[in-house]
Parts: sequence; C-alpha cells; structure tokens
Amino acid sequence: MFKDVLNHANLSLYAQVGLLIFFLVFAAVVVRTIFRTRGEITRWAKLPLDEFNNPGEQDRS
Repeated sequence: MFKDVLNHANLSLYAQVGLLIFFLVFAAVVVRTIFRTRGEITRWAKLPLDEFNNPGEQDRS
C-alpha cells in the first residue's frame, strides 16, 4: 500500500535535486582545493605545530 502511494507521488524529482546539489558542492570543493596556492597549504600544514598560533596556551611539557 505504501509502495503504491510513494510511486504515484512522483518523488523522484527530490532525489535528482539532492544529487545535483551534492555534485555541485563536491565540484566546488575540488575546484577550491585545486586553486589554492602552495604557500597557503604550507601555512595550514604548520598550524598544529606552530607555538605562536595560540599565545594564551602554556607549554604542557
């Protein structure tokens, strides 16, 4: 019974719109990642190890 109701509701448009939104966001993330400069990536890679990034924290060693 529920299968018949859902089949006649034409809900496939929602699945197609959701898939389209997913691919657009995925493509935007890929393009944004590709066009980053090497300097930005290197700076981001050093952030967890940078002692001067969080001056309020004390050394725990």
